[in-house]
Amino acid sequence: MSNEEVLEFIKEAFEENYELMRLEGGHSITNEAKERALQQVLLYWEKLHDLAEQVTDTEITLTLPEQTTPEGRKYTIQGVVDIVQANDETTMYDVKTHDLDTVQGSIEHYEGQLNIYSYIWKNLRQQPLDSAAIIATGQTEELKQAYRTENLQVIQQAVDAWEPVVEIPIETKNVHHTIEQFGKVVDCIESNRFQAPHWEKLKQPVVARKNVPFGTHVCRNCDARFSCDAFKQYVSDKEGISNGRYVEFLDNYGDEQDRIEWIKANMEEETETDNKDENSSKHLGIAARAFATGMFARYGYDVSVRYGAESSEYDLIIAKGAKILKVAVKASQDGDWGIVPSGEEDVSFEEVFDAWLAEQDLQMVYCLVQFQDVGMDQLPGIYLASPEEVAEKLKAVGDRRMEEVPEEWRFSGERVEEMFG
Repeated sequence: MSNEEVLEFIKEAFEENYELMRLEGGHSITNEAKERALQQVLLYWEKLHDLAEQVTDTEITLTLPEQTTPEGRKYTIQGVVDIVQANDETTMYDVKTHDLDTVQGSIEHYEGQLNIYSYIWKNLRQQPLDSAAIIATGQTEELKQAYRTENLQVIQQAVDAWEPVVEIPIETKNVHHTIEQFGKVVDCIESNRFQAPHWEKLKQPVVARKNVPFGTHVCRNCDARFSCDAFKQYVSDKEGISNGRYVEFLDNYGDEQDRIEWIKANMEEETETDNKDENSSKHLGIAARAFATGMFARYGYDVSVRYGAESSEYDLIIAKGAKILKVAVKASQDGDWGIVPSGEEDVSFEEVFDAWLAEQDLQMVYCLVQFQDVGMDQLPGIYLASPEEVAEKLKAVGDRRMEEVPEEWRFSGERVEEMFG
């Protein structure tokens, strides 16, 4: 792929992922914030595309099985890393969504984790390793403030100063201590022992943000704050408020600018909802792909989602072992699946369907996601059919519409295997 094609792919994938997250979470961000997020992803590619192109093994799963906690529970440590082998040296990279300040301010946490991965790679896999590093992809405070100025010179200075790769020293001698700490955490989780820090701890600044207290930097991103006595006491002390006004501070969405953007985005979303018919087909398509992907994954198939221009013919690639299947996902809420194009007025339905079928890839199947008469709190019907079956059914009804999908097409493990032939 050329650089232009890569950038186009990133934009397409970003847009689709944003829509999926927005539909799942029910919240939006402003166009300005969304653009900044996209710029951060593009910036990550700009800064590290040379490194990305050197990756020899991507998303390598490292597993340390059969560990035992202090209380006797069995557990497994597992992580995913990227490996670069160049100039007779091997480097391990762990990609994090955290920002650079957070990583550098809490480097000991990352050292322990990455040294376990290094231990697995060197001792269990018997592979050479010369160095290790964290890639901190999150937007730093400096980048965030620079983008808000909309001053190109200020932005470029912040970009030039941003170095997201943080080298981690390989010291496997402390690995067993780190594994023991993992085990203690497992025991706490399995025993339902969750103890929040004392509220005084929440007042102390975090290392990564010397002017930002723990209660803001950490607790703001924790859903448990809604029932946390320590956070309640922290807010009451910090703001000097009574418990009756505590609810005003539960929905803490950052600084003043962050809150303005959050409110603005969701007001815009309400306006968009009033005109939802304009985008309903787009939203249905996104939802349909999500449902289809989930169903195939649930049945144990590997799923590759295609984006942008490459998804014009089909949306998913399904694999299990040596078997591969291409899947075009179609959604409908009114019986019109948009599969077969309209023909000329003097051409019969049979001729239209025959011409359509002749152009089909017979190694591809259709996944039909039926939203018609399905409530928002209900799951849609999901069906699988070959192009031949679709053409035969539409010929039988004499229309491009198909409001009733044959029950024998309903998604099941047996139906998927039938599609594989």
